[in-house]
Amino acid sequence: MDIKIYFLLLQKEIRELILTQKGIAFIAILAFFSAVSPISAFFMPEIMKSISETQNLQIILPEPTWLDSIQQYIKNITQICTFIAIIIFMGFISKEKESGTLVFLFVKPVKRDLYILSKYTAITIFVSISAIINTVVVYLLTYYLFGKINFITIIKLNFFIWVYLMIIMHSVVFFSSLFKSQIISGVSSFGFYLLFSLAGGFFSFSEYLPVGVLDQASVVLQNGSINFWPVLSSFVLIISFVVLSIFLINKWEAK
Repeated sequence: MDIKIYFLLLQKEIRELILTQKGIAFIAILAFFSAVSPISAFFMPEIMKSISETQNLQIILPEPTWLDSIQQYIKNITQICTFIAIIIFMGFISKEKESGTLVFLFVKPVKRDLYILSKYTAITIFVSISAIINTVVVYLLTYYLFGKINFITIIKLNFFIWVYLMIIMHSVVFFSSLFKSQIISGVSSFGFYLLFSLAGGFFSFSEYLPVGVLDQASVVLQNGSINFWPVLSSFVLIISFVVLSIFLINKWEAK
């Protein structure tokens, strides 16, 4: 492997994600919802109270706790934010196929496996940066609004959310390497996301599969015994995405 070319490609990917504002938008959106989650959880009783008064209904909610804040955070990150992230990155490779820039890049010549590795590395960097920022934001706001909260618990919980986001974002890169059309890449990524979200209910051994990784985030909140099998199988899946992308891009020919 030519390390110098790899790092040049990686610099190119990071620069493009910053200049096109895709990477910035990804980090900003997740940070925004990390901040909104504890705030919305804190004010939800007041919001429901005002709604009930205008509609002549009686809605009584219990006093919110830090658990409500974290549960809202998990829901926002794994649903709304994931949906938006797929839209942002669905053309990560397929756009370069459509525009023809990929052909010129490979003529340079640039090794195709290094190109794919730089793509996945760039995604990993932005997901990891986002995870760190999310951890700090949700902890500080939850601590401010609800009082003392264990920072180690938040770190553990966000580790599993990081693994989840790694799976989803690597699947987006994979489908983008599989198809030339950005639309087909995006639809396939959404299909994978839906299947991944629903698959846990279909397998009795889901605690060993990647689909069980978010369950471990709930286990952390309950101070239960953590099962790392979903994490192990998640990394197997992530590596499989990378290997398959390398195989596909080596077989790809411009038409």
